[in-house]
Parts: sequence; structure tokens; C-alpha cells
Amino acid sequence: GSTSTFSDATQANASFTPDVQGVYVLGLSVSDGTVAVQDDVSVTVNAPVVENNPPALSPISDQQSFQLEPVVIDFIVSDENVDSLSFTTVSNDETLVKSSSISVVGSGTNRQLGIVPEVGTGSVLITLTVMDSEGLSDSLSFTLEIVKAFDTLNLKLTASDATDFDFFGSSVAISGDYAIVGAYLNNEFKGSAYVFKRSGNDWAEVKRLTASDAAANDYFGYSVAISGDYAIVGAYAKSNITGAAYVFKRNGNDWVEIEKLTASDGAPDDQFGTSVAISGDYAVVGAASGGNVDGSGAAYVFRRSGDSWAEITRITASDAATGDFFGSSVAISGDYAIVGAYLNDDAGNASGSAYVFTRSGDDWAEVKRLTASDGAEDDNFGTSVAISGDYTIVGAHGKSNYTGAGYIFSK
Repeated sequence: GSTSTFSDATQANASFTPDVQGVYVLGLSVSDGTVAVQDDVSVTVNAPVVENNPPALSPISDQQSFQLEPVVIDFIVSDENVDSLSFTTVSNDETLVKSSSISVVGSGTNRQLGIVPEVGTGSVLITLTVMDSEGLSDSLSFTLEIVKAFDTLNLKLTASDATDFDFFGSSVAISGDYAIVGAYLNNEFKGSAYVFKRSGNDWAEVKRLTASDAAANDYFGYSVAISGDYAIVGAYAKSNITGAAYVFKRNGNDWVEIEKLTASDGAPDDQFGTSVAISGDYAVVGAASGGNVDGSGAAYVFRRSGDSWAEITRITASDAATGDFFGSSVAISGDYAIVGAYLNDDAGNASGSAYVFTRSGDDWAEVKRLTASDGAEDDNFGTSVAISGDYTIVGAHGKSNYTGAGYIFSK
């Protein structure tokens, strides 16, 4: 069935082109015009050799994980027969990661490497090898650094000048490599706040903050917040409980007071500085006893321009009532702020509410009043608030006979 052909069959340099593998018998005849000689030649044609390329792994960068925290790493493998590949994994330190605790899952080109570290800490080299059915292979290695999981004992922070009844830790906040802790009864109730900086897994005090006009019974440090290079500290008892808040800016490892914030309509007993929050160029300060109605409460929004912070609006609850304590807790994230009023009475005495505001230009408008689905008397819903992206959480420490609860809302 072959259709193989000769080219230049009558020439001295004839060529033969087979079309299939097998044994071909070629007839060769040579003549000088008088005498002719003929012979047969057998030619065996084998199948062409197809080169098999080894499988290939995409690089994996060095990784970090906490003790006992599973790690899942995406990687890509390529091969002509990708689903017939086999994988082996090796750890160079079985005390940190057992080789048997490393697995490859998935199919096709997109795979995942799963690793479960042991309880120790340190660096371990992980080697991944892939092999095809003909024994061709590819390997890669990367380092996994295993660090301590959160450990309250080893990460315990204290003030460098700690004394009895300082109330260090009454307020805390963290942003990036910096944390701030309030101690509002420190130094004859003038109050202080302490900034700590992270280096690896260690945190060291780098600055003790105090108000430039500190006075006894100010309660500086009752509330704290930090975002990037700026920190804000509330002192709600300042000037006959009118209150104030102080903005500090980081300069290297130093933190310098750049602005004292007060309410444009501040009055004694307003408690401006009961709560503080900061996000980017905006800060919110709660005045739990301020507002249009006695003790209803208010919150004040400040905007940064350069290093100056100016009040741009005062916000209050749409249903403000005496003693609501609106502004006892505040939080801000991007264009949204949330304010707690934990003594609001709408679902019973001190059942509590929280209010969400959104920004348009320099205006902040209430867009939602939040209450618990099972709100009841003395729940204190709104004791604490936090917001991040599309989610907010509201604490109700009085819920179920002060067992407490937290409620999550989505936008």
C-alpha cells in the first residue's frame, strides 16, 4: 500500500522517499549500454523519534507562616501529559515541617501545594519535584519562615514608667508597624499614651505622648487612634469636661503634637474626646454629652490639609434624645463613619443604637440607623463600633445579663 517514490531514478544520485515505516526492497540496475547488472537492496524505515520535553514548574517565592497555620501556595506545572505527572516533596527540617505534611492537590496545569507547619519557629527549605512517565523531571526549592503565633505572654506591652492605677491599656489602636496604648490615669490623671514600634516579632516603646497643656484630671489617653503617620488621643475631661483631642505626627521614630482639636461649640460637660477615630485625611471625635439636646451627644469630623486639621461638620442622630450618649464610640473607614449611642431607648431603656454616615464632599449625612434584631432593655448596643470596607460591627456589652454580643452588618 505504499506510495513511496523515486526521484531522478535514471541518475547516479537517485533519491528514495518512503511514506510509511517498514522494509522496502529497491531494484538497482546499472548498464554500460552493452552489459547490464541488476541487484535488490533492502531498506528498513523506522518511525521518527519524537523528543519528549521534561515537565516544568513555575517558581515559588519564599513564604512566611505562623506556627501550626496551614499554608496553601498556588503554582503552575506544564507538560505534554500534565495529568500523568507525579510529585514528591521534601522538607530539610522535619521538626518544623514534616515531609508527610506537604501535599500537592489539583489537576491540569494549576496546582496547589499545601503545607502544615509544626509548633516550632525558624526557616525550613521545601523542595518540590515533578516527574513524568519517562523519568524526566524538574525541581524547585523555596524557604518557609515559620514565626510565632499570637502569644499574649511574649507580646505583653507595658509602659516604661508604669505605676499603680495608670489604667494602661484602657484604649488601644494599631496601624502597620505602630501601636498606641492609652493610660488615662497616669501622672495624676493627666494621662499619657505610649507608641510602640514593631521590629520583626518584637515591639518596643518609642515615645510617651502627653498633651502640651496637660493638667490634672484631663484623662488624656481615654481614647486613641492611629492611621499611617498620624495618631489622635482624646482627653474628654479637659477644661471642666469640655474635652479636647490631640493630633500627633510621626517624624522618624519621634511623634510630635501638631494640633489640639476642640469643638466649635464646645461647652463644659460635653466630653469631647470620649472617642476618637482616624482614617486618611479625616478624623472623628465623639462628644457623648454634647449635642442639641442635653446629653444626646454629637460627633465632629475634621479634615487634614497639610498638617492642619479643621472641623468641617458636626453630626448628630436623626432621633436624638436626652441621655443617648451619641458619640460614645466612633469609627471611620474611607467615606463611611459609624457612631454609637449605647443609651438610646428605642427598644427599651438603654437598648442602644448606632448610626452610619456617608461623605459627599465635606458633608456627612446619616444613611442608616442600626439596631439589634433582638434588641432589649439594657443591651447597650453601640458600646463599641468598628467599620472596614462593606462591613461594620457593633458591640452590645449588656446583652443577655451582660454576657454581651457583637452584631455584624453589611452594606
